Amino acid sequence: MVPHLPAYLLLLPALAAAGDTVPFGQPFSLAVAETTVVGSQLEVAFVGILADSRCPADVLCVWEGDAAAGIMIRPFGRDPEIIVLHTHEAWGRERDLGSWRIVQLGVAPYPASATIPIDPETYVVTLQVDATGPVAGVPTAWGAAKAGYR
Repeated sequence: MVPHLPAYLLLLPALAAAGDTVPFGQPFSLAVAETTVVGSQLEVAFVGILADSRCPADVLCVWEGDAAAGIMIRPFGRDPEIIVLHTHEAWGRERDLGSWRIVQLGVAPYPASATIPIDPETYVVTLQVDATGPVAGVPTAWGAAKAGYR
C-alpha cells in the first residue's frame, strides 16, 4: 500500500529546472513552480500556497489572517526539504536552516474580494535568504587572515 502524499510533493520533479541565481541577502520573487539558486549553494522553489485566510480588501475583519506558502529548499548535495512560511508573524515568517535564514517577505496577490477566489496558479511569493554562518566557498574573516600566513 502506498501512503497518501500531500499533493505539493508531487511537484518536486517539476521544480528541478534551473532558474536565475541571486546573491544572499537580495529579495527575489517566485511564481508557483518556479525555482532559483541562491548564493550558488541553495536551490529554492515555490511549491504553492497551502492556505490563504487573509482578510479580503472588501471585508472588515477582526484579524489580519494568514497565507501559508510551501517552499522547497535543497542545499546542493542534500535531499530537498519542504518548509512552510507564513505571512502572519505569530506562525513563522522565517526559518533558520543551518547556515541560512529564509524569510518570507510577502505573498501576492492580496485577496480583493470575499466572493472572488484567487487562482492558485497566480500566486507569487517574495523571499530573502541570508547567510547566518560559515558558508562553503566564502572565507570567514579569521579564515582569510589565517590563509595569509601559509
